[in-house]
Amino acid sequence: MTPTPDNPWGIRFMAMFHMSNDSGLFRTAIQLTAMGAVREGVKWQDREGTVWVPLYEAKMIHQFDHRWATYEKNGVDLRDVMPEEKTDPGYVPSPRYWVPEKEVEIRLNAKGWNRGWLMGWRDICRSTDERTVIAGVIPRVGVGNNFPIFSAGNGLNVNQLVCLVANLSSLTLDFTARHKVGGTHLNFFIGEQLPILSPGQYSQADIAFIVPRVLELTYTAHDLEPFAVDLGYHGPPFPWDPERRSHLRAELDAYYAKLYGLTRDELRYILDPADVMGPDYPSETFRVLKDKEMKAFGEYRTARLVLAAWDRLERGESLTTVAPNISTAQVFRAAHFPATDMERALCELALGIVQHTPSIRGEQHLQAMILATIPEVMPALLMGKDKDIFLHNRDTFRAFILPEGQRLGWRMILNHLERQGAIVISDRAKQHQLTPGTSFSQYPIRQSAEVIQQLVSYALKACDTLNEWKNAPATIQKKNAHIQRQFEVIRRFFDPEWREAA
Repeated sequence: MTPTPDNPWGIRFMAMFHMSNDSGLFRTAIQLTAMGAVREGVKWQDREGTVWVPLYEAKMIHQFDHRWATYEKNGVDLRDVMPEEKTDPGYVPSPRYWVPEKEVEIRLNAKGWNRGWLMGWRDICRSTDERTVIAGVIPRVGVGNNFPIFSAGNGLNVNQLVCLVANLSSLTLDFTARHKVGGTHLNFFIGEQLPILSPGQYSQADIAFIVPRVLELTYTAHDLEPFAVDLGYHGPPFPWDPERRSHLRAELDAYYAKLYGLTRDELRYILDPADVMGPDYPSETFRVLKDKEMKAFGEYRTARLVLAAWDRLERGESLTTVAPNISTAQVFRAAHFPATDMERALCELALGIVQHTPSIRGEQHLQAMILATIPEVMPALLMGKDKDIFLHNRDTFRAFILPEGQRLGWRMILNHLERQGAIVISDRAKQHQLTPGTSFSQYPIRQSAEVIQQLVSYALKACDTLNEWKNAPATIQKKNAHIQRQFEVIRRFFDPEWREAA
């Protein structure tokens, strides 16, 4: 949906699976086992080749926590995920049901959502809950109707989407929601009335503050790697550290209070009216949260941390809890990629390699990309006429030559092409097999298709030679010193450190 003045986010809502009407699609672990299905991680595959993915329910999810609760092995009893389980980035909650993956994809594709993760919120909001709006990011799985998911307009980048999730999780917004909700359901029409900041209200400084914190709070397990990659982060999941997480959340709450234009006393009132109006004041806001923390910590910790973060922001002090290993420049680049002619050309080149060799392995694809974009290495790996023709036509490939000092951004390229539906990346855990996607032929190509295929052909031939050399080192020793030196230059581009930088 295109953003409009009345709907600046271009929000579209969807209840993916109705827990009653769609129950015919659901299978329990016992039923899947009886069908002869085999479990592979969180998924199952039956004898007919149908893949079954988890069906998440609202009660399994909380703010910045997609591993809030899990079903026991009997598929009936629900329990909270233990803190020690959350410290394992490989741990995933077990659902009650699984649904056919193709049914999930049909529903998401109909909404035009092609990211590897979902956004949504709990429909159920009770007086016994510490928060009213419980929104978050979850993996690309099946979702029950009590956790409606939403997508945003085409013109928005991933950084803005992250800010939307952070906004929905802020105390300031939750305060207003508590005055809107009269029952136990946070319905679509109530969500449409909430005072959510518009995309245009976020400056680059705002995004630089918000995005790294949301990333660290959210990416605590491997199953949300697509979310991290969309933000340009390729490191491991962040540790589940409750103390650190409480500070990060307090900083976000203080920051959003400032974005809403609140004063310190107004923020104090939102946290606890009695703190401003006196102990006999009859109104209350986050009583359940306050009571829970008084029992656990002997104080209303959230209020103390949020106000302390507010004071540091007021004094212009740098906060010490900025998420590590996240480059702000990297985050912005990922959100707006591809933004330059060179980046667009590299995407077209990457697509050309997949077109030439469908089902290509990731390692070979990366090799071909490196060789095609660093032409001084190529001649040492081409033979006979191929070498002569390449040298003669080198200027033809100028649009694909990386400027000195610029990284290839291979993962970012693949991530972009996958989001566009141009390629499919499978077998991520092992060798990353790349195949054409459903929108392969629709991807816009600006460079000459003939030139791309010529360069791809040379690069893949060079890859073959390189792999022959790698597998037959004794042969290399017999070649003259010039070839040996060339090989050392080439090898430098393929060592693990360089690949990580790529």
